[in-house]
Amino acid sequence: MRSTSNHPTYDYDEIAEKIFYPAYDEIIDNVITTLGITEGKFLDVGCGGGHLGFAMMKRSSMHGSFIDIHEGAAEVTEIRAKKLGFDGRSVIKCGNVEEMPFEDNEFDLIISRGSVQFWENQEKAFREILRVMKTGGKAYIGGGLGSLKTQQEIQKKLEAIGKTRYGFKKEHDKYTFALSIDEYKQLFEILPCKYQLISNEQSKRLIILEKI
Repeated sequence: MRSTSNHPTYDYDEIAEKIFYPAYDEIIDNVITTLGITEGKFLDVGCGGGHLGFAMMKRSSMHGSFIDIHEGAAEVTEIRAKKLGFDGRSVIKCGNVEEMPFEDNEFDLIISRGSVQFWENQEKAFREILRVMKTGGKAYIGGGLGSLKTQQEIQKKLEAIGKTRYGFKKEHDKYTFALSIDEYKQLFEILPCKYQLISNEQSKRLIILEKI
């Protein structure tokens, strides 16, 4: 079995695999504590190599679906699912968040980290997320990289390999969200959801939604 950290078209996985741990476990601990969902089906949007979703599967009985616009990321996620023994509980797709190949009202939980800032049409993306979410289902989108201590350790590792923040060289750093807090408020006011917007040193920007 080939290494998941050396995919020819998806080199970001090496940073996720070797530098970002234990951030994914810490994020999922917060997801479970905050939302209280550990059963049913979840969707990891912009899944990369699947680290966040697999952290959820390790801590719950949930079945997971994964989607990423990058074909190499989807391939890496498939490899990792088999390696972890989660392939029987996993559905992995290559596709765009703005038009996802999933049924209406399919998921109890939607999670995403490090992806929302790249969604070109924010309204279309969030409408699609709410479409595939069950009524009463929840979403946890954004949320930094674990505790402040873990983030500081990650930052040191990134600087050691010439990166500036969360894996991006300075000139390519898009960590800031696509919209301002006020713009997200205006968007969510017209969508069928309750929402909570959090912005602090640990969570950075965090969006929590509940479909109504």
